[in-house]
Amino acid sequence: MIAEVSIVIPIYNEALILDELISRLITTVSPLTKKYELILVNDCSTDDTKEVLENLKLTCDKLKVISLKKNMGQFLATVAGLHQELYKHIIIMDGDLQDNPEDIKSLIKEYNNRDQANLTIFASKENRKESHFIQLATLIYNGLIKLRDKNWPSNIGSFLLTSRSTIDDALKSFDNINVTNANISVLINHFSEEVKTIPIEKRARYDKVSRIGNLGLFKEAIGSLILLCKLRISKRGNIERNIK
Repeated sequence: MIAEVSIVIPIYNEALILDELISRLITTVSPLTKKYELILVNDCSTDDTKEVLENLKLTCDKLKVISLKKNMGQFLATVAGLHQELYKHIIIMDGDLQDNPEDIKSLIKEYNNRDQANLTIFASKENRKESHFIQLATLIYNGLIKLRDKNWPSNIGSFLLTSRSTIDDALKSFDNINVTNANISVLINHFSEEVKTIPIEKRARYDKVSRIGNLGLFKEAIGSLILLCKLRISKRGNIERNIK
């Protein structure tokens, strides 16, 4: 059973919806567990995100804010959040309200039903609200990842629930790999002993403006493939060293 949870959220130029995001997270998580924290990583936003977060901290003792000095991108911003002292279970999600805070209940319910160590629950995006072009690009993206990882659960994003031990294993290997842009779920999935997906409706962005774009999606796919290759090479090297 989940008794404590850290929720890690990378943020970039989301000042307009931060108050709603925090409010909905607190309303959703508080009845489930009193031991939780919201870790928001401000990826050097150019709007009022930093100021809004600092003001929210004054009234929310569950909120922890990490402000990066330069823009690192969603992947590395998430990694920065995962390097903090976290609780035994971790939820990762986007901060633009496309990942519905209320769906956290479904992730935790599924995890509690299985009650296994090193289990990861991924939210599978259903009824996507993006353009047909983005949906096609995402289909190709998933196909490319699946070529390198046959266990890749298609149609997932970065909305997930996993264990601290899985995160520790992932970071231990990743810290020796020079990859700056990838899908965080590729890294987590690689180190998960068991994976389950549950269907979650993917909502449209509140401002209808994608933060990643088509080129960004392509770069993320290439970075994810490179990450998988380097993880496999690293694992092979560790096996060979142990044999010797």
